[in-house]
Amino acid sequence: VSQSTIGRMAVLEKDSLGRYRFQVDEGGVTPQTAAVAGNFDISMQNGVCAPYGEPGVSYWDPAGLASDIDADTFRQYRKAELKHGRICMLGVLGLVAQHTWRFKPFFDQNTDNFQQSPSGIGAAAAGTPSAAYLGLLILIAGYIELNASDDGREPGDFGDPLRFGRVYGLDFDGNDDVAQWTNFELNHGRLVMIGFLGVVMAESATV
Repeated sequence: VSQSTIGRMAVLEKDSLGRYRFQVDEGGVTPQTAAVAGNFDISMQNGVCAPYGEPGVSYWDPAGLASDIDADTFRQYRKAELKHGRICMLGVLGLVAQHTWRFKPFFDQNTDNFQQSPSGIGAAAAGTPSAAYLGLLILIAGYIELNASDDGREPGDFGDPLRFGRVYGLDFDGNDDVAQWTNFELNHGRLVMIGFLGVVMAESATV
């Protein structure tokens, strides 16, 4: 597939909400099929957002990590980004919630051990009542990691087991809703990775 052919088939346009969308003629080439054809362009991938990037034009990469990478390498990077973002979203939620709310251990509802655990990252320290449960969570995460797969789908796409899309009327079979919600998740993940780092550094500096 030549670059000129791709240019005729996929046109970058802005919709009424100011969002960039690739309008592809029937039988045309999408960013995904272009990557398969050997014309991989990072600036055309989900996650390229203003003000530090423009779809189809530029993307933000000050460290140069994405220079001259192929589609397979980008897929590994994107999977790692999504995974770290999801973990940090749960981590920041837990770090904030534990200051005002605690639950009782699942296997012993008559103990107040969790009330005695320190807040913040100290809850994971050896010897605290909550440390064993952190180990259990790691084992569960490892089991999911070994048994879940996104092969044949977009990076990080493990389906929709809770029927979230149906409840909110989203069309995950169409490109628009997929791109919008993928950008939502990527941007929230990027923000919360910085937020988690900030929380940990603040706790370390003030303890």
